[in-house]
Amino acid sequence: MSVNTPTVALSIAQRLHDTFAKYPGLCLKFVRTCLGIPSKYGSAIIAWRAIPVQYKHSGVAPKGYPMFYNIGKYGHIVLSCGDGTVWSNITANMGLIQKVKYTMFGNYVGWSNSLNDVTWPLPVIHTPVPIPIWRTAKYGGRLIRLGVTGSDVKNLQFHLGNKVTGKVTALDVADIDAFVLANNRKYPKGTAGYLGMADHTAGPKTYHAITGC
Repeated sequence: MSVNTPTVALSIAQRLHDTFAKYPGLCLKFVRTCLGIPSKYGSAIIAWRAIPVQYKHSGVAPKGYPMFYNIGKYGHIVLSCGDGTVWSNITANMGLIQKVKYTMFGNYVGWSNSLNDVTWPLPVIHTPVPIPIWRTAKYGGRLIRLGVTGSDVKNLQFHLGNKVTGKVTALDVADIDAFVLANNRKYPKGTAGYLGMADHTAGPKTYHAITGC
């Protein structure tokens, strides 16, 4: 399916603002509406984690592309204006649509040219943001568990949509377990995608499944 162009997506956001449309707690629905993408996932952070590795990017998004944050239980998603400002629903203000600085929200994790399993091209004119070395870090050769540090931990945290600290936290291991359980439902024991027990750790197979590295 085709996705609305950045100009159309941003014009829809402007119209929703001008008509005082309200999206309380419905950030994903707001961005989907602007982009013309159907529903699929239940929250912004789940939608982020479902995006294939090659469609996740660092830095400020070009105009008309979604940006993601891991805040609260469900995460947050906004629509970039390309200049450091974004269109967002503001739940504290009855869900009204407003243009704010992207730094208004904490724990920014990245932007994408894919959402709800719908992918579209990058803009023709785009200056790539330098990718941190840890974004391509391979598995470090030891079991990733609570307290472990390293570049591979940063890469794992990025793809989980968690704060990138380089040290495994309780939230990280909980999200690793959730990923393993979800993957095992798709790939039962004995199949290639089966990841084993959800035991608060990530080995090389789980690391690759999450990061693609």
